[in-house]
Amino acid sequence: MSTETSNLVLSTLSGGMVGVGDAIGSESTTNLAQTVRADGVIVKPDASLVPLDSVYAAVAQNSSAPMVAGTYTDHNGLRDGYVFAYARNSGSQSISFTPNSLGVGGAAYVYDYFTGAGKLVPAGGSFNGTVSSDSYYVVAPVGRSGIAFLGDAGKFVSLGSKRVSQLSDNGSVHATVSFASNEKSVTLHGYAPSAPKATATDGAAGTVSYNSSTHLFTVSVTPGADHNAVIALS
Repeated sequence: MSTETSNLVLSTLSGGMVGVGDAIGSESTTNLAQTVRADGVIVKPDASLVPLDSVYAAVAQNSSAPMVAGTYTDHNGLRDGYVFAYARNSGSQSISFTPNSLGVGGAAYVYDYFTGAGKLVPAGGSFNGTVSSDSYYVVAPVGRSGIAFLGDAGKFVSLGSKRVSQLSDNGSVHATVSFASNEKSVTLHGYAPSAPKATATDGAAGTVSYNSSTHLFTVSVTPGADHNAVIALS
């Protein structure tokens, strides 16, 4: 059901079809909008969600070890990860994973999608947390710009290629954001050590909102005539 948020996240992370069994008129449009664009295109990862390698060894030692599964989006070598985790002991359990295990190199920012909080993880380090019911994380590399770009704030797979079609960081983040023909704006977000500046060469970028306590920022972008926004963050 589309009202079952965790199941909808898992369906989206499968990389396949997202089927819902809601009665007509009882769908959660709020949840479905986090899976698809306004034209119905699914914003999904490059590969299906699978348990991390470390989970197999952990389960061999303890059949109730927590589940930690991941997948990714790759933009010409710039990789972002997505991690879904939950306890398997009817309580709470500690989890640990490395961004490297997802192919995310260097320092990274691990963003908890459901709580809106995040943590910096140094290069080669591990993210440690506690889960009970379902938890979902977006893992973004900290690029040369010092920014960890988290993509579309309103999508489960926030950096999926059907939303962020191109992405690079050469000291500034450069992103091409793809829109459905009937979409008017998208809110982008990320981590930055100080308030970034946003500019657009196609479409338009609004004023950046920055929280100096969390170091998280948001910016609304609108498409050009080609239904894309080409933005830079620095």
